[in-house]
Amino acid sequence: MPSSEYAKRLQVPWYLSWPFIIVSMIFWPLGVLLLVMRLARDRHASISTGRILKVVGIVIMLVFAIGGYGYYQEQQNLYGDTLGREGEFVVGLAITFTLLGFILWRFGNKLVYRGKMVREYLDVIVNKRFFEIDEIARIVSKRPDKVASEVGFLIRTGYLPDAYLNEGAKRVVVPAVERHLAMEADLQRRGQGDRTEESGTQGRTRDDAPLMDRGGVQQRTEPSAPPPVPRLVTCRSCGANNIVTPGHPRECEFCGSLISE
Repeated sequence: MPSSEYAKRLQVPWYLSWPFIIVSMIFWPLGVLLLVMRLARDRHASISTGRILKVVGIVIMLVFAIGGYGYYQEQQNLYGDTLGREGEFVVGLAITFTLLGFILWRFGNKLVYRGKMVREYLDVIVNKRFFEIDEIARIVSKRPDKVASEVGFLIRTGYLPDAYLNEGAKRVVVPAVERHLAMEADLQRRGQGDRTEESGTQGRTRDDAPLMDRGGVQQRTEPSAPPPVPRLVTCRSCGANNIVTPGHPRECEFCGSLISE
């Protein structure tokens, strides 16, 4: 999906669009603030941009740290200990953008961890359907209180929509998974009905099709194609299973990215 359409679907204002955020990095405190605001709204970007931010942060740090140090050494060789206003401005600018690179690198590390955490929990809870906190803790090799805290974070940030923690039972309740189970049971019932109907009509030929009278001329009608059957499709972004009808793309209910059959 084009980025402009994706932004409209997220209802992102113009000042949180990616082009404006990139340009605003010239005055980087504003750019970082807008970046945080955008990622707070965009669940897909929050788990998919960590590596990019890490690489960008490292490049900015190296370029401005090395460039600033080289400029400082050159000024020292030419003018001694006195930098002058221009030299102080250039060195200060290099230090400022080196700090920006460090912030982006740290923030990218945080998002990389968040992405791994989200994918791990969605796989265990949504795909493998473990709901007991103690069972989830055993699978992900973390303390139960840590698991409860991180699952609570996923619920608050929308990665587990409409879910809640039953603290008394130490269990997470996820309505989306209940819908998956209901759909699978319905498909299983349909499959059994289709097999029964097929066995009853076995051996039927095209000549057995019903006739339709059109202006005195009888025409044989073809059976209509069955409607598309919904199925579970794995989101490429977060890895969670979603109910998708073939030919009808939809938004991942866990991370917000677009899913198509």
